[in-house]
Amino acid sequence: MISDDELRRAMHDVRAADQRSAPTLEAVLERPRRVYSIDARRIVALSLAASAMLFCTVTVARVANRPKLVITPDVLDLSRYRPATDALLESSSLAWYAAAPISDRVFPNNDLPREQYP
Repeated sequence: MISDDELRRAMHDVRAADQRSAPTLEAVLERPRRVYSIDARRIVALSLAASAMLFCTVTVARVANRPKLVITPDVLDLSRYRPATDALLESSSLAWYAAAPISDRVFPNNDLPREQYP
C-alpha cells in the first residue's frame, strides 16, 4: 500500500509535468481562432433537412410498392355468410327484463309498451 507522503509526491510530480507541458494563458489567448466555413446551426439545419428528405423518400417508396388489396369472390362469399344461429339472436328480445317486477325501477327509461313483452 502506498503511504500518504508517497502519494502526495507522485501527485506533485504529475502536476509539475502537466504544468511544464501546458502552454501559458497568454499564448492561448494570442493564438488565432479557427474560422469554420460552416457554423453549427447550418450543420444542424442541413442534417435535419437531409433526414427529412430521407424519411419522405422511404415513405413514398414503401407506399408506392405496397401490394394492392384484391377482394376475391371467396372473401365476398364469406362476408355475406349468415350462420344458422343468427335466427336465434333475432328471435330473442331485449325486452325480457321487463317481465320482472323490478324492471321499472332498474330500467326507468323503458319506452316499450307492455303488450310487446312476453
